[in-house]
Amino acid sequence: MRRNKTIYCRANYDHYESACKSFSLTPDDYLCFNYSLKESDYYLPLNNQDSEQEDSSTRPIQLLTPNLSTSMIGPEVIFRMDVILGDTDLNLPLEFLRYALVNCPNLQRFLYKSTSNYNRSICIEAEPKMSGGIVKGKKKVSTATQKDIKVVKTGNMVPSKELLRLLHKYLPATEKLICGMNDFKDPPTELFEVDLIPFIHLKSVQLNVLLLCDEDQDTAYLELQFADRDCGYYCLKIDDPDLTVTKITLKQMKKQIGEANKSIRKAVIKCHKRVRFRLSYEYSMGVEICNGKNSIFYGGVNLELLYPHSF
Repeated sequence: MRRNKTIYCRANYDHYESACKSFSLTPDDYLCFNYSLKESDYYLPLNNQDSEQEDSSTRPIQLLTPNLSTSMIGPEVIFRMDVILGDTDLNLPLEFLRYALVNCPNLQRFLYKSTSNYNRSICIEAEPKMSGGIVKGKKKVSTATQKDIKVVKTGNMVPSKELLRLLHKYLPATEKLICGMNDFKDPPTELFEVDLIPFIHLKSVQLNVLLLCDEDQDTAYLELQFADRDCGYYCLKIDDPDLTVTKITLKQMKKQIGEANKSIRKAVIKCHKRVRFRLSYEYSMGVEICNGKNSIFYGGVNLELLYPHSF
């Protein structure tokens, strides 16, 4: 009697070779599908010929689902999806993530990586790799599904309201949010203002403080607005290679920002008071904020915060 066996599929989409398509069995016993994307695979056709020279980032995006009338297998077999594009359209990472979350219920890991100058990335996963860990032997394919995904990482970008709405809708079990940044890149122009209160299972937030600072500035301010209406205010100062986090009052924060000779950024994060914040700048040291108290921690998360797109 033949046993039923679960088939897992890994889908890799990139822009390197426009005609490259392949399907193979990997050493980890899952099917790997490689498909090189063209702009016509994710942009709607232009309405008229006069618009053909228009910047692609202004064109509407539409990702099509497989036609199940011609195939018995759809995206439900995909347990890992990697998308690597050089396109600079800020909406593309969100739209590819939306496609994966809506159409791949067995998804365990999703990665979008931009190879443009900004190197923006989004990664969600059920079983994250441990920094510095060495995995020996053959990797066992996990039976986790999308509902088990608890880790969300972003690289070189501030999580938008739409991204957070999408994550809350499809990944309500999220426990860890990691916002990293490559220290060779300029910080995002948008202010770091996020509402994490809807994520009731969130346990920790890890931040590279470069995301909170303006270009060529070594000081930023962090305002934590808790669900119980209490607040915490902090001054973050980078003194290469160290990071100093000082708890201050609202009055002190307003005074220091007002006395600054140039614009100083203030990050605002809404969350539950139980959430632990780990702020890091260099490899070996960071500052943890928990229930309004600061403490020093060493190692563990810094590599992810500096190079989020590598994980």
